Amino acid sequence: MGFSLVYVDGISIRQKEQSAMNKISAGEEERIKIMIVEDNVEVAESIKDYLISENFEVTIYNEAPGALTELQKGVYHLVLLDLRMPKMSGEEMLRKMREGGWNIPVIILTAYPSVRSAIESLKLQAFDYIEKPFKMSRLLDTINSVIKEEGITTRPKEILMSRVGERMRFLRNENKLTLRQLATRAGVSPSLLSKIEVGSSSPSLFTIYRVTKSLEISLRNFFEDVEI
Repeated sequence: MGFSLVYVDGISIRQKEQSAMNKISAGEEERIKIMIVEDNVEVAESIKDYLISENFEVTIYNEAPGALTELQKGVYHLVLLDLRMPKMSGEEMLRKMREGGWNIPVIILTAYPSVRSAIESLKLQAFDYIEKPFKMSRLLDTINSVIKEEGITTRPKEILMSRVGERMRFLRNENKLTLRQLATRAGVSPSLLSKIEVGSSSPSLFTIYRVTKSLEISLRNFFEDVEI
């Protein structure tokens, strides 16, 4: 990640980075993690079984509120989202994701397609809009397109970058700050913070230090909560 060997708040960032990389290398090869948000249990389980056979790691949530809670503490590469669900619609969940700063790719799955919902989904940056029933091969092709176009990876360095970004976004949301507000506090550009949060840019120690100080936490606490 380009960190130099610097001690701040009693922690060696180089050692922290190397330790995290070793943890990933020592364990099983990480698979791409997919969240299915679908209230039809039979449909959800059918999709899950198929994707597991294609070597994906899959978790099912049958309602949107629980799925949103899980997104705050877990790392997922892709969300398969049904539109019609009790308690909260898929469209509302997607809107809350985007408002909260989650840029995770989302594929909409719906048995009730309409021009309005398709347009709204695209406005909310859904990757694709698939009508039920569909062939599993069609879904797999779309998932593979997401992986290719979004540059999704399970390589150790990029996993670590993703974890740092997830942690930064969690802290920002916990403090009820927009990207611009946190950037102003930390004295860095909003575009840089956005790239760090989605894991597309490797943050410097100085940037992370400024962000942690603006949030009134230590570097040690920041990295101890970065799950590998």
